[in-house]
Amino acid sequence: QDCKYSSSFWQTRTQNSASLSKMVAQSWQLGKLGKLGKLGALALLSATVQSTQALSQIQSINAVALATTRMSASCAFYKTLGMVTTYGGPDANFTTMSSSDGGNSFHVNLFESDTYSPPASGTWNGWGRAIFYVDDVDSFYKSITDKGLTPEAAPADAMWGERYFQILDPMGHELTFAHPLHTTSSRGKDAGGYSV
Repeated sequence: QDCKYSSSFWQTRTQNSASLSKMVAQSWQLGKLGKLGKLGALALLSATVQSTQALSQIQSINAVALATTRMSASCAFYKTLGMVTTYGGPDANFTTMSSSDGGNSFHVNLFESDTYSPPASGTWNGWGRAIFYVDDVDSFYKSITDKGLTPEAAPADAMWGERYFQILDPMGHELTFAHPLHTTSSRGKDAGGYSV
């Protein structure tokens, strides 16, 4: 959650670029830019447009791909989380587990790997984590613990504005299940006054 390039970073960068572009355009119209200033302004405007276009091309993360050495155990784990198998299965070398409606909102792709070395049971593999938003963190936690899964800790409120808990899959991949604590106002501040 301490990602250097959060959504708020890109939103602020885009807003700042738009403000800067507007200021440059106004200065141009008022004749306040010399020849070199006009060349610099054109370069800035071009870079701003290209930057904004590049940002708008990425829509969302559709899938994460995770290595496994025991496909059947991994499939069973993700099924217990409420995902459904939309490709492959416990005996396949590659399996896609999808949202419970079987739709295209997100996927966890599992691939059999001869080179992956999972850590000792109950230990994080250290590569990173995948974060999934759920409607109600506490009820989701209760539902999976009632089915026998063991998260790393109970749900907690984080200082970055989410309620969350984490769990390890059978291969040591860490998953976070979270939900925002505050709604964002149109001014870009959450209910606690933090910039979002």
